[in-house]
Amino acid sequence: MNKKLLVGLFTLLFLLPGALPSRSENAVGKYQQGQLLVANPKMPDPRFARTVIFLCRHDSTGAFGLILNRPVDPEPAQKLLNSFGINPAEVKGDLQIRIGGPVQWRSAFLLHSENFGRDNQLCKGHGVAVTSNKQILDSLTNDAGPQRSVLFLGYAGWGPNQLEGELARKDWSIAPGDREILFDRNSSSLWERSLENRLLDL
Repeated sequence: MNKKLLVGLFTLLFLLPGALPSRSENAVGKYQQGQLLVANPKMPDPRFARTVIFLCRHDSTGAFGLILNRPVDPEPAQKLLNSFGINPAEVKGDLQIRIGGPVQWRSAFLLHSENFGRDNQLCKGHGVAVTSNKQILDSLTNDAGPQRSVLFLGYAGWGPNQLEGELARKDWSIAPGDREILFDRNSSSLWERSLENRLLDL
């Protein structure tokens, strides 16, 4: 992992919910919130080649997603936790750290079970929620914290109708959102497995 990224990890900031696309009602059948966005083999943007993204939010204001298959290596992950005064050995449950996307990559988001950390949830559904709240990190070292969670650095974002245009160009396919996939540690084969489960034809 390069030095620039490590510096970014150690100076991690938590993004306020107001900086994300605002909430609105989903039109039935038009938006893909809660599904997986799978890069097709001819994806023209190298930043998203072979990625699988959990669409946390998708509505008339745009889309907000988290890349599932770009894990942070164990050593930098431990250094990141240490920079917050957290002993990795004291973290309860199963915590993973991943690069969530190229937008505001020094901001952090915690994916966790839906019934935990109800304040400042950016989105929820399918039994999971995403929270941007600095205090929630403290809960990772006590028994009140989530048993399964993923800490994401940065996110993938689209403006109004931008993602719809990329879907129309066949840059992406949609695969069913599955809670087990969201916490799956086998990220090396996630793209191939998600392509096999896609709902939209190439």
